[in-house]
Amino acid sequence: MSATVGVLGCGLLEHGRLRVLQGSLDAVDVDKAALDLYSTLLDRPDVSSFETRGTKLMIVRRDVDQMVAMGRARKLGLVLRRTELGVLLVLFQHPCTGQDAVAFASHISLHPGA
Repeated sequence: MSATVGVLGCGLLEHGRLRVLQGSLDAVDVDKAALDLYSTLLDRPDVSSFETRGTKLMIVRRDVDQMVAMGRARKLGLVLRRTELGVLLVLFQHPCTGQDAVAFASHISLHPGA
């Protein structure tokens, strides 16, 4: 069972909720996702991830080389969306494994943006 991916406006929090600009995120607790997403942007690691209701989401910081990130995501068969603020959102769908997530994060860390 795979989730439907929406394009999320990072940082667009309205009354503690993350506004979904387009599409939807089925099986994701949007309130929790909003808080986690906001905190990952504040922490500003190269790649941040969190899991909610079994759906793993990953945030790729905007100054990381996005072409590298997109190419790597495609090779791993991951769903990837760019948000309106230029932050990439990656959704790990089944049958993606934890090893795929680690491989993606490691690859991005080795190829930071200019």
